[in-house]
Amino acid sequence: MPKPDLVSWNSILDCHVYCANYNQALDLFARMLQHSGTELQPDDATLVVTLSACGAIGALDFGRKVHSFIRDSTNNLGECISVSNALVDMYAKCGAVE
Repeated sequence: MPKPDLVSWNSILDCHVYCANYNQALDLFARMLQHSGTELQPDDATLVVTLSACGAIGALDFGRKVHSFIRDSTNNLGECISVSNALVDMYAKCGAVE
């Protein structure tokens, strides 16, 4: 695929999580951020799946980086209910509820 779009990235990411390949999903998310530039940014679906992978393997540090990305985003992803729920779920599964 010469230049994958967001749907392609999300589909592959979701397949990794569905097959319990959580580390591969997190690697793919990191690559997406590195290679996407400004024209391709993660959306709510991308973040929900990525946070699900973080929670499944207890990747609290990675989840915090995703949370930081959400806070710094300019498209109000933090106001999306599904993203907020995924953040709570990830922190709870990682045992970081204070």
